[in-house]
Amino acid sequence: QSRYLRIFNAAKDAFLIFDLNGNIIEANEKAFEMYGYSPKEFSSLSGKDIVHPDYAHLFIEFKESVLSSGEFQTESVDIKKDGTSFNVEIRGADIEYNGRKHLLAIVRDVSNRKKSEDQLKKSRRQLATLMSNLPGMAYQCLHDEKWTMKYVSSGCKNLTEFNADDLVENKNISYNELIVPQDRKYVYQTVTKALNNHESFEMTYRINTSSGKEKWVWEQGVGVFSEDGSIIDIEGFITDITEWKKSDEELQKIAQFANDYVSLPLDVNLYEDLGNKIKSLIGSGIVAVNRITDENTMYLESILGISDKKLAVVNKLLGNQHVGKPISKIPSDAKELLTSGSLVRVSHGVSGLFFNRISKSVSKAIEKMVHITGIYSIGLRYESELFGNIVIVLTDETHLNKNAIEAIVNQAAVVLDKQKAWKELQDAHEEIRAMNLHLEKKVKQRTERIEQLLKQKDEFINQLGHDLKNPLGPLVNLIPIIEKHSMNQKDKEILNVIQRNVGYMKNLVQKTLELARLNSPNTKLSKTNFSLNSVIRNIISQNKYLFEKKQIAVESNISSQITVYADQLRIEELFNNLLNNAVKYSKEYGKIIISSSESEKMITISIKDDGMGMTSEQIDHVFDEFYKADESRHDFESSGLGMAICKRIVEKHGGTIWVESSGLDKGSVFYFTLPHKSISTTSFEPRNEHKKTKNVHEKIDLLLQKEILH
Repeated sequence: QSRYLRIFNAAKDAFLIFDLNGNIIEANEKAFEMYGYSPKEFSSLSGKDIVHPDYAHLFIEFKESVLSSGEFQTESVDIKKDGTSFNVEIRGADIEYNGRKHLLAIVRDVSNRKKSEDQLKKSRRQLATLMSNLPGMAYQCLHDEKWTMKYVSSGCKNLTEFNADDLVENKNISYNELIVPQDRKYVYQTVTKALNNHESFEMTYRINTSSGKEKWVWEQGVGVFSEDGSIIDIEGFITDITEWKKSDEELQKIAQFANDYVSLPLDVNLYEDLGNKIKSLIGSGIVAVNRITDENTMYLESILGISDKKLAVVNKLLGNQHVGKPISKIPSDAKELLTSGSLVRVSHGVSGLFFNRISKSVSKAIEKMVHITGIYSIGLRYESELFGNIVIVLTDETHLNKNAIEAIVNQAAVVLDKQKAWKELQDAHEEIRAMNLHLEKKVKQRTERIEQLLKQKDEFINQLGHDLKNPLGPLVNLIPIIEKHSMNQKDKEILNVIQRNVGYMKNLVQKTLELARLNSPNTKLSKTNFSLNSVIRNIISQNKYLFEKKQIAVESNISSQITVYADQLRIEELFNNLLNNAVKYSKEYGKIIISSSESEKMITISIKDDGMGMTSEQIDHVFDEFYKADESRHDFESSGLGMAICKRIVEKHGGTIWVESSGLDKGSVFYFTLPHKSISTTSFEPRNEHKKTKNVHEKIDLLLQKEILH
């Protein structure tokens, strides 16, 4: 019993045991999973509780059939505990259970299979609908000499004038018999070659319909192969291309004309050629090409197909409205004649052509003399732009190819629009060129003026530095002597203030002179190859007291292998300025990290601190002369020139310098580049000092006065 119970529960289908009243007595694990009920819940259910109401009658049939014949099989729809329905396949039998007769139902979930079957039916319906609407015939045939058809779609009737049944299994005629005899060999060879290569094929050939009418058809197909590679069937599609074939030569001619216009140089006058092309399409007749300068004025550009003698007679009859004279004030109801991109027949003959401004008798006389059978007009227009008008006077309307004329005229209008755009572009280019010349002249004048101001500024700063340096010398030397002879503490405090301000002025003068020298094109660098790591370690050692004073740790990650080609004294000054700046704006117990990265020609050095950081505005101005990041600080050691000097040192070496910061209290990283070896420095970035040339001497005076007063 335990063995059967294990098999019962391990089954992949749901097993349900009912008593003769339809109550569920037992169910296996698959049933619990399939219906979503627990064993206890199942014990209180009957068959009607799990069958969809629309299929309740099947449960009654299940009981009756099992009791009468001992078996039952059907498909139904059951309901899960959560109310969702699903398709099932049911097999029934009677069994002995606990000594009594019971009903066994084996239930299999076939929802996925039913979904696939429904989808297949839907696809077949869609395919049948598609086949019936195709402009041609879909087929399935054998690869034999008769092309024996196994299936043809309903499009067979329109294509061949035979019913589909006539061709299937060659009932009344084989498809090969429909193929024009001269094309049969070509068709067979084309298909056979493609099948041998397991490729699809396409071809055009001729067939004869049931009524004997010859048609051109286009066929595309592919072979269906067995696993061993042998051909089973051919499946494909055949459609009528007779009209296309008939117009193919005509289309090629139109395409050639259109292509001529596409490849026409933009500076060529195509009006001269357009009339000849249209004349070649109409045969006998007259073609007048008119150029429209605005919507109310039309000028004759050229006229073809009429002799000068006849034209003179026509003009004499026309009087003031003669051919070639500008026509102004075109009636609004006649504008369609000129503006339409389609070929329009002109009503009332010659009289209509001249907007009914000539008498009918004159019109009839001209029509009789020229043998006019019809007059047509088409606008030479692209979108909203009207370029001209073509008038076609026919003497034989059988040669009028409306589609060809419209295609050529419309293509010519596109080219005319391009010519107009090209001319506008040329005019704009010429205007821009003239503006550029004017701007270049202005820029040159402004550049010369800026260079002059920069030179004057450098000369002024240099002279100012020397003028300030001379009187500072005695002050610097006398202050210590006076300090020794001062009698009281108040005098010493006053001397201390003087000494600090004199020291500040001395530092400012030195930095000012240093910047002036760096700005001078005459300043030369004494470049050598030296170890960058060695220089940095010396500078760290020299500034040891400065770092220890604020308990700042300095870490250098510069490799001992890195060599730079630079002026060593200038580079030492550069590092001194940057490290002093980092210490100045760092808090106690901060950290400074010096790192580097290498490229083929340049080395990038970074000095990172965890100090006060910078705003984006401060970053923009940090290298400006006399700029201080924190103006509120009264710092006697800061001249506002340190970063400007750093910038000029780096640029003198052909490098660049910049700073990055995530914001206030987030530290800063100064980057600069130096060359591995000797490179030209003539291409370094131009100075931006012209932004700061105004009032330089006033700014220096104010700085000096402010610091001394403090």
